[in-house]
Amino acid sequence: MSIRRLAIAVTVLASPGWGAAWAADRPPGLEGSTLYRAEVTGMSCPFCAYGVEQRLQTMDHVEYVDANVEAGWVLIGVGGGATLGAERVSKLVEEAGFRLEGMEQVPLEHEVLENRAAGE
Repeated sequence: MSIRRLAIAVTVLASPGWGAAWAADRPPGLEGSTLYRAEVTGMSCPFCAYGVEQRLQTMDHVEYVDANVEAGWVLIGVGGGATLGAERVSKLVEEAGFRLEGMEQVPLEHEVLENRAAGE
Protein backbone atom coordinates (compact mmCIF):
# COMPACT_ATOMS: atom_id res chain seq x y z
CA MET A 1 0.00 0.00 0.00
CA SER A 2 1.30 3.44 -0.86
CA ILE A 3 1.86 6.20 1.67
CA ARG A 4 -0.88 8.23 0.00
CA ARG A 5 -3.47 5.45 0.40
CA LEU A 6 -2.45 4.95 4.02
CA ALA A 7 -2.81 8.68 4.68
CA ILE A 8 -6.27 8.68 3.10
CA ALA A 9 -7.30 5.63 5.15
CA VAL A 10 -6.06 7.23 8.37
CA THR A 11 -7.89 10.48 7.55
CA VAL A 12 -11.15 8.65 6.87
CA LEU A 13 -10.84 6.45 9.95
CA ALA A 14 -10.03 9.41 12.19
CA SER A 15 -12.98 11.47 10.97
CA PRO A 16 -15.67 12.05 13.61
CA GLY A 17 -18.57 9.64 13.28
CA TRP A 18 -16.97 7.60 10.50
CA GLY A 19 -18.56 4.42 11.79
CA ALA A 20 -21.71 5.82 13.38
CA ALA A 21 -23.98 4.95 10.48
CA TRP A 22 -22.17 1.91 9.15
CA ALA A 23 -25.17 0.54 7.29
CA ALA A 24 -25.59 3.71 5.24
CA ASP A 25 -21.89 3.79 4.41
CA ARG A 26 -21.52 0.22 3.22
CA PRO A 27 -20.78 -0.18 -0.46
CA PRO A 28 -23.79 -1.29 -2.52
CA GLY A 29 -21.92 -4.36 -3.79
CA LEU A 30 -22.64 -6.31 -0.59
CA GLU A 31 -26.18 -7.40 -1.48
CA GLY A 32 -25.14 -11.03 -2.06
CA SER A 33 -22.72 -11.17 0.86
CA THR A 34 -22.97 -12.56 4.35
CA LEU A 35 -22.08 -9.98 6.97
CA TYR A 36 -20.46 -10.70 10.34
CA ARG A 37 -19.75 -8.40 13.27
CA ALA A 38 -16.70 -9.34 15.33
CA GLU A 39 -16.27 -7.80 18.79
CA VAL A 40 -12.57 -6.93 19.13
CA THR A 41 -10.92 -5.58 22.26
CA GLY A 42 -7.74 -3.54 22.36
CA MET A 43 -8.15 -1.34 19.29
CA SER A 44 -7.47 2.26 20.29
CA CYS A 45 -6.49 4.12 17.12
CA PRO A 46 -6.90 4.09 13.34
CA PHE A 47 -3.62 2.21 12.97
CA CYS A 48 -5.03 -0.55 15.18
CA ALA A 49 -8.09 -0.77 12.94
CA TYR A 50 -5.92 -0.78 9.83
CA GLY A 51 -3.83 -3.68 11.16
CA VAL A 52 -6.92 -5.77 11.95
CA GLU A 53 -8.50 -4.97 8.58
CA GLN A 54 -5.35 -5.96 6.70
CA ARG A 55 -5.17 -9.33 8.47
CA LEU A 56 -8.84 -10.13 7.91
CA GLN A 57 -8.68 -9.19 4.22
CA THR A 58 -6.28 -12.09 3.66
CA MET A 59 -9.08 -14.63 4.16
CA ASP A 60 -10.69 -16.28 1.14
CA HIS A 61 -14.02 -14.78 -0.01
CA VAL A 62 -13.70 -11.65 2.16
CA GLU A 63 -15.12 -8.74 0.16
CA TYR A 64 -15.45 -6.06 2.81
CA VAL A 65 -13.81 -5.24 6.16
CA ASP A 66 -14.61 -2.16 8.25
CA ALA A 67 -13.22 -1.71 11.77
CA ASN A 68 -14.85 0.74 14.20
CA VAL A 69 -12.38 1.67 16.93
CA GLU A 70 -14.90 3.55 19.09
CA ALA A 71 -17.48 0.75 19.07
CA GLY A 72 -14.92 -2.06 19.29
CA TRP A 73 -16.18 -4.12 16.39
CA VAL A 74 -15.20 -5.12 12.89
CA LEU A 75 -17.68 -5.79 10.09
CA ILE A 76 -16.65 -8.53 7.70
CA GLY A 77 -18.51 -9.21 4.46
CA VAL A 78 -17.94 -12.52 2.70
CA GLY A 79 -19.25 -13.60 -0.67
CA GLY A 80 -19.60 -16.75 -2.67
CA GLY A 81 -21.83 -18.40 -0.09
CA ALA A 82 -18.83 -18.72 2.23
CA THR A 83 -19.07 -18.63 6.01
CA LEU A 84 -16.54 -17.45 8.57
CA GLY A 85 -15.25 -19.55 11.40
CA ALA A 86 -14.61 -17.77 14.69
CA GLU A 87 -11.39 -19.75 15.19
CA ARG A 88 -9.82 -18.41 11.99
CA VAL A 89 -10.98 -14.85 12.68
CA SER A 90 -9.68 -15.09 16.26
CA LYS A 91 -6.26 -16.25 15.06
CA LEU A 92 -5.92 -13.35 12.62
CA VAL A 93 -7.13 -10.80 15.17
CA GLU A 94 -4.59 -12.12 17.68
CA GLU A 95 -1.83 -11.92 15.05
CA ALA A 96 -2.69 -8.24 14.73
CA GLY A 97 -2.29 -7.88 18.50
CA PHE A 98 -5.90 -7.84 19.66
CA ARG A 99 -8.54 -10.19 21.06
CA LEU A 100 -11.76 -11.50 19.53
CA GLU A 101 -14.48 -11.42 22.20
CA GLY A 102 -17.28 -12.76 20.03
CA MET A 103 -18.64 -12.90 16.52
CA GLU A 104 -22.14 -13.01 15.07
CA GLN A 105 -23.76 -12.95 11.69
CA VAL A 106 -25.76 -9.76 11.18
CA PRO A 107 -28.49 -9.12 8.62
CA LEU A 108 -27.92 -6.93 5.62
CA GLU A 109 -30.41 -4.11 5.46
CA HIS A 110 -31.39 -4.40 1.81
CA GLU A 111 -33.53 -1.27 1.81
CA VAL A 112 -30.57 0.85 2.94
CA LEU A 113 -28.31 -0.77 0.36
CA GLU A 114 -30.85 -0.32 -2.45
CA ASN A 115 -31.38 3.34 -1.55
CA ARG A 116 -27.60 3.89 -1.39
CA ALA A 117 -27.17 2.25 -4.81
CA ALA A 118 -29.94 4.44 -6.23
CA GLY A 119 -28.21 7.56 -4.93
CA GLU A 120 -30.91 8.50 -2.40
